[in-house]
Amino acid sequence: MSSVENGVFKKLFDLIPFYAYVVDMESYEILYMNTKLKEKIGTNVNGKCYEVLYGYDKPCIFCKIGELYSKEAAESGKTVVHEEFNDVDERWYRLEERAIYWPGDKIAKYSFAIDISNEKESQNKLAEAHANLMLQSRELESKNALLHEMYEKAKDMSEKDYLTGLYNRRYFQEIGSKLISNIIRQRDIPAYFAMLDIDHFKIINDEYGHGIGDEVLKHFARMLEASFRSSDLVGRLGGEEFGIILINVDYKDAVRLLEGLRQKIENQKLNLNGAKNINYTISIGAVKIRNDEMNTLLANADSLMYQAKREGRNKLVIEKE
Repeated sequence: MSSVENGVFKKLFDLIPFYAYVVDMESYEILYMNTKLKEKIGTNVNGKCYEVLYGYDKPCIFCKIGELYSKEAAESGKTVVHEEFNDVDERWYRLEERAIYWPGDKIAKYSFAIDISNEKESQNKLAEAHANLMLQSRELESKNALLHEMYEKAKDMSEKDYLTGLYNRRYFQEIGSKLISNIIRQRDIPAYFAMLDIDHFKIINDEYGHGIGDEVLKHFARMLEASFRSSDLVGRLGGEEFGIILINVDYKDAVRLLEGLRQKIENQKLNLNGAKNINYTISIGAVKIRNDEMNTLLANADSLMYQAKREGRNKLVIEKE
């Protein structure tokens, strides 16, 4: 993109009636924000996007840079659309993002952020009402039957991840928080929270293409569904990260289930859409559910998962009882 084209690009963005910004996909630095976004958050153009926009200290788990950071994506005009909740202003946004060339031979990502909070409000109220009803009904039945019933009702009204068919991040957190509260209240139900991440997923995308990468994600989702029980809660948290709440399992059972999954994944050779002998591995971090809230469990399991990656990947790191 020439400097003249860049100037025209910025003028067009300033005419857009919703938030727009451009990010350097290598450094995560914000290269440009339109006038509407500057009026909302100020003119901190040089900050990192995950810090300035979302208040995080590392890239967002739903970040799409892994899907868009390539010359092919920039030249083909590939666009990704997803919906995310921003904890900073507590608003829902539909993000439409695309790779482009930026002055200085940078491959950048521009994003349109459209506020859809009003559309989500009625959906969230309905989900909350159903969750409350399920929690009330659980108190009248036996513990294991109650957990199973809650899961089955949640399944009927769930919001699914469009690619894998698993529960999406928002629903996983909402219903998972209720499950965790119930587990802690009943005290004698052992449970574990696990984070799972596909190792070197960007390399899979780079080597085989994003279409094959999507097939790997769907394969992993099917493996999760086949490896765990209907009473467990499984969801895709964003990108190649997944979460599981394992109900009524002690340390020994949690190791057996999670390590069994890791070994199954490691030993498979996949033939996907003409690509043969594809192999991938996963790293897993798991913590025992004690008196923690969802955000604490996410952070602790995430820390153990990254410990597994630092120790060579393709590994389970689990907190002992």
